[in-house]
Amino acid sequence: MENEKRPVLRNEIEEGLRRIAFGSCADAIKLLLHSESLSPCRLKRLDTFSVASLKRTGQGISEIKFYDRLKALQLLAGMSAEQGDSGSGFL
Repeated sequence: MENEKRPVLRNEIEEGLRRIAFGSCADAIKLLLHSESLSPCRLKRLDTFSVASLKRTGQGISEIKFYDRLKALQLLAGMSAEQGDSGSGFL
Protein backbone atom coordinates (compact mmCIF):
# COMPACT_ATOMS: atom_id res chain seq x y z
CA MET A 1 0.00 0.00 0.00
CA GLU A 2 2.88 2.38 0.74
CA ASN A 3 4.35 1.72 -2.72
CA GLU A 4 1.04 2.77 -4.33
CA LYS A 5 1.23 6.20 -2.67
CA ARG A 6 4.92 6.75 -3.40
CA PRO A 7 4.67 7.53 -7.18
CA VAL A 8 1.89 10.05 -6.53
CA LEU A 9 3.92 11.76 -3.82
CA ARG A 10 7.00 11.82 -6.06
CA ASN A 11 4.98 13.40 -8.88
CA GLU A 12 3.63 16.03 -6.50
CA ILE A 13 7.13 16.81 -5.25
CA GLU A 14 8.46 17.13 -8.80
CA GLU A 15 5.56 19.40 -9.77
CA GLY A 16 6.16 21.61 -6.72
CA LEU A 17 9.86 21.87 -7.49
CA ARG A 18 9.06 22.76 -11.11
CA ARG A 19 6.70 25.50 -9.95
CA ILE A 20 9.43 26.94 -7.74
CA ALA A 21 12.16 26.61 -10.38
CA PHE A 22 10.23 27.91 -13.38
CA GLY A 23 7.23 29.80 -11.96
CA SER A 24 6.59 33.50 -12.32
CA CYS A 25 7.12 35.98 -9.51
CA ALA A 26 4.74 38.53 -11.01
CA ASP A 27 1.81 37.80 -8.70
CA ALA A 28 4.03 38.04 -5.63
CA ILE A 29 5.18 41.49 -6.75
CA LYS A 30 1.54 42.51 -7.34
CA LEU A 31 0.73 41.39 -3.81
CA LEU A 32 3.64 43.34 -2.39
CA LEU A 33 2.84 46.55 -4.26
CA HIS A 34 -0.97 46.51 -4.35
CA SER A 35 -2.13 44.44 -1.38
CA GLU A 36 -4.45 47.16 -0.05
CA SER A 37 -6.25 47.64 -3.35
CA LEU A 38 -6.73 43.96 -4.28
CA SER A 39 -10.13 42.42 -3.62
CA PRO A 40 -10.34 39.18 -1.60
CA CYS A 41 -11.39 37.35 -4.76
CA ARG A 42 -8.34 38.64 -6.62
CA LEU A 43 -6.07 37.79 -3.69
CA LYS A 44 -7.22 34.16 -3.81
CA ARG A 45 -6.27 33.92 -7.48
CA LEU A 46 -2.69 35.14 -7.04
CA ASP A 47 -0.01 32.48 -7.50
CA THR A 48 2.33 32.90 -4.55
CA PHE A 49 3.64 29.33 -4.50
CA SER A 50 7.27 30.45 -4.80
CA VAL A 51 7.03 32.93 -1.89
CA ALA A 52 8.80 31.81 1.27
CA SER A 53 7.84 34.87 3.32
CA LEU A 54 6.39 38.36 3.00
CA LYS A 55 7.02 40.98 5.66
CA ARG A 56 6.12 44.62 6.20
CA THR A 57 7.57 46.72 8.98
CA GLY A 58 6.02 49.66 10.75
CA GLN A 59 8.27 52.01 8.80
CA GLY A 60 6.69 50.96 5.50
CA ILE A 61 9.55 48.72 4.45
CA SER A 62 8.48 45.59 2.60
CA GLU A 63 10.49 42.41 2.21
CA ILE A 64 9.70 39.39 0.10
CA LYS A 65 11.70 36.17 0.13
CA PHE A 66 11.40 33.50 -2.51
CA TYR A 67 12.32 29.85 -2.35
CA ASP A 68 15.70 29.08 -3.91
CA ARG A 69 15.25 28.35 -7.63
CA LEU A 70 18.74 26.95 -8.02
CA LYS A 71 18.17 24.51 -5.15
CA ALA A 72 14.89 23.41 -6.76
CA LEU A 73 16.71 22.78 -10.04
CA GLN A 74 19.39 20.78 -8.24
CA LEU A 75 16.76 18.64 -6.51
CA LEU A 76 14.97 18.05 -9.81
CA ALA A 77 18.25 16.99 -11.41
CA GLY A 78 18.88 14.60 -8.53
CA MET A 79 15.41 13.10 -8.86
CA SER A 80 15.98 12.70 -12.59
CA ALA A 81 19.29 10.92 -11.97
CA GLU A 82 17.59 8.56 -9.48
CA GLN A 83 15.17 7.49 -12.19
CA GLY A 84 18.07 6.39 -14.36
CA ASP A 85 18.25 9.45 -16.60
CA SER A 86 21.71 10.81 -17.24
CA GLY A 87 20.65 14.22 -15.90
CA SER A 88 23.17 15.96 -18.13
CA GLY A 89 20.51 16.75 -20.72
CA PHE A 90 18.46 18.44 -18.03
CA LEU A 91 21.21 20.82 -17.03
